[in-house]
Amino acid sequence: VGETIVGEGAGVQPSLREGVDPQFDKDTQYRRYVSKQRPAFGVMRGGGAGNDAYGSGSRPSRQVVLETVKCTVVDYLDAFEDAITNHIAHKVLRSACIRSDRDLKRNRRPGDFERNIDFAENGNLNKYRQIQSEYWTSTTYSLPVSVWSWLSTEEWNSETSELPVGSEVTVNGEKAHQTINQDAFWARVESLPDADGYILVVRQDQTTSTHHRRELRHRKRISLVYGGVSEDKCHYRHHQQEFTLLEEKVMEKVIKENFPGDVGPEGKITKEYQHSDNATQHFKSTGAIEFLTDQFVRRGGRGSSCCFTKAVGCRGHGKGEWDGIGGAIKGVVTAHNRRIMVRLSSDVGALIQSPLDEYKYLRHHYDPDRW
Repeated sequence: VGETIVGEGAGVQPSLREGVDPQFDKDTQYRRYVSKQRPAFGVMRGGGAGNDAYGSGSRPSRQVVLETVKCTVVDYLDAFEDAITNHIAHKVLRSACIRSDRDLKRNRRPGDFERNIDFAENGNLNKYRQIQSEYWTSTTYSLPVSVWSWLSTEEWNSETSELPVGSEVTVNGEKAHQTINQDAFWARVESLPDADGYILVVRQDQTTSTHHRRELRHRKRISLVYGGVSEDKCHYRHHQQEFTLLEEKVMEKVIKENFPGDVGPEGKITKEYQHSDNATQHFKSTGAIEFLTDQFVRRGGRGSSCCFTKAVGCRGHGKGEWDGIGGAIKGVVTAHNRRIMVRLSSDVGALIQSPLDEYKYLRHHYDPDRW
């Protein structure tokens, strides 16, 4: 863009430099997402002696809206440059998160537990037939959901179990709970074993090699879902810590009963890799981070093989099966209440009206004997 005009003719749009295509000086339109503050309701605040004044009754909230901007092509390119600069940094961080998550999944060993957390699932217990005044008083609840995953110790140690094509393996891997072999590497099975028991595998760099079955450790993943119901919608640190402590006790009991040997030689979970759902408020959750220090001491302390980590990645990129499970649970509850209200009958069960009712119903609905 040429120099700004000063003095006579001031205020006129600057002209383009000589030789620049005049198309850049034409008007254009583009649309962008912006975050704007919602209007807050004013409430009367008594100050005494005629000092009453209106003030905000709650903290202002923000919403994302799509707005249209009219400007020249040059102005659009300036705005695009500002946006792409931040986006490049975001993409770099996102790529680092993807690589980190991939390396964890390909290098973890039996006894290493991954826990993906979503403590921000909220729901309403709506009545489908209600008087007008009931519309303004809804019963709410929160659903803390976690997905636990780990490697089967039995499959890892086996030297004869079947390895289907596409299975993930660790070549030259040590047996479970032994010192890690630094020469071991991740690979994927590409063929069934030949007559001599040799199997073709593809490495991470897409090169291939052949190894005997006894040299391959099968990386069979086991996953379990833990969910809770709470009437407290505030996802603060004490809420998360309480459910975490309860959750670990339950998971240790379930794993010992159904997957003996997977917990580890200590008889308890001592290596846990946590990943939040990348909610923005988790970046400021100092209590959640500090809580890991207590976990470290509670589970073994300094000098042991105890390890607890927490990963928080790019916001807006934390979706996974844990979100789908929370949505499925809310859908089950909503569908149950709808069936009762539409049929006006209790043949399908009692109406769910409180978080406690929901907890009892979910315990019955997801009972293993029913599936």
